[in-house]
Amino acid sequence: MIYGTAPRLWTILNEAVLRRVVGSGMVMSAQLNHLADLVDNHPGVTVQILPFDAGAHASMGYSFSILSFSDVPGSIAYTEALTSATYIDKEQDLVRHEEIFQRLMAASVRPEKSVSWLRETAREYDRA
Repeated sequence: MIYGTAPRLWTILNEAVLRRVVGSGMVMSAQLNHLADLVDNHPGVTVQILPFDAGAHASMGYSFSILSFSDVPGSIAYTEALTSATYIDKEQDLVRHEEIFQRLMAASVRPEKSVSWLRETAREYDRA
């Protein structure tokens, strides 16, 4: 018996995520390689990197997630702050978030190049 489809994740990471060292170079390398391995080994996982040279972008200072479920119609956008979280389900607000996500996808490097970028940055941390 099949209970729906496998989960899918499409995430866009700002280049700053790759460059801001948390822990040590060894920790960063392990994390970036693990993320690249997840993408390589799970067809439902996609990562794109939004490079610094993309400049100002549609989601400056604001991060969000769009959640969709196979057994529930529609989607929900989710955002959080230090002491609160917001679920956005109004159609016009949800459409806006989906448009912003599409613009971020267009401004980011292709998924294949993003995985290469993760691995190269991990090697840079290994050499440092």
